[in-house]
Amino acid sequence: MFTTSIIKSRKVTTVALATIAFAIMAGCDNPTAPQPAPQVPVIQPPVNQRSGAFGTAVATPGVNANLAGLRITAHASLDHLRNYVRSGLAQVNGTGLNVSWDMTITPGTYFIFAWMDQNNDGYLSYGDVAGIVGEFGLQSGEFTPVQVWENQRTNAGTIKCEVIYGKPTWLEGDITDK
Repeated sequence: MFTTSIIKSRKVTTVALATIAFAIMAGCDNPTAPQPAPQVPVIQPPVNQRSGAFGTAVATPGVNANLAGLRITAHASLDHLRNYVRSGLAQVNGTGLNVSWDMTITPGTYFIFAWMDQNNDGYLSYGDVAGIVGEFGLQSGEFTPVQVWENQRTNAGTIKCEVIYGKPTWLEGDITDK
């Protein structure tokens, strides 16, 4: 009986050791075993960076409006601005008196204009909120054009949005989206 249990114990030990040895050997390289195909690196095409402009828009003192409602547009010339011929329209991000904006646009020189039609008449008019990229503001008529280069994002800076209390002197006609 004692001998039988030793033999059974040796058989179990032998089987266990054989199983472990087989598992270890199975993980070794076998030169005759089929090898997986070598991995060919996938070459990704370069990511095309989009051309465009971005910036912020802030409300000047006296503006009490959520600037999330701004339409920020790019115009290829002052004539295009006067006639509201848009070359690009920005995505406005954020809410309140300070928002950011971003637009994709083809390379060129643009006047960047922000406008919120407060009375929904379709015209730049008394009480509307508006601004343009430039140091001196919308009423001055002195604007800074923004140069957009191929595959580059141009920081246009900050548009200072003000309430319009009268027609800007530089504006010969009406700015309208109608």
